[in-house]
Amino acid sequence: MGLAADSGRAAPGRAERLSPSLPFDDRIDPEDADALVRIAGGDTGALHTAFVRHWEAVARAALRIAGDVDDARDAAQEAFIRLHARPPSADTPLRAWLCRVATNEAVNALRSGRRRVAREARHLASADAAATDDIAGANLRAERELVRETLLALPARARELLVLRAEGYRYFEIATVIGVAPGSVGTLLARAETAFREGYEARRGGA
Repeated sequence: MGLAADSGRAAPGRAERLSPSLPFDDRIDPEDADALVRIAGGDTGALHTAFVRHWEAVARAALRIAGDVDDARDAAQEAFIRLHARPPSADTPLRAWLCRVATNEAVNALRSGRRRVAREARHLASADAAATDDIAGANLRAERELVRETLLALPARARELLVLRAEGYRYFEIATVIGVAPGSVGTLLARAETAFREGYEARRGGA
């Protein structure tokens, strides 16, 4: 079972080159680099532009962990709040950075129990409808929950690597936001995939 099985669509492609006036790595999206400079200077218009460009991808990444659309949106919103308060440097891949913040926020929220009461209330409200779902739908939900539980049990870096890669980010982007050497990403991903596969199979076998 691969993580990508519950991935939805991959993140949109990114521009490969910068304007010559920007002295950043040529793999950084020039619009994001410019937005980060402007956000750091207090430009709320640039923050809004970043929100419009990246909200969908960030919420989708958070959903992998949260398992609930409303919780995922809350986590994504926290990522943009942090962007406003403490934007990263302009040579940071912005969308990948936001996804990492959002997924970590989703993990923290689940572990602290902040979302539990609201989530249980929503589940109770939809219990009657869920009871009439077909078997295939129930199996899909169970599979997604198993993937999510396996991800939650992984060390933070392994979880971040898998989520970012499943969302379509390049090794350079993953390395930058996680803080590792680009050349080490392949090895780290292989280890994370092995840990995920073993954890998934153990849970599936015990189900």
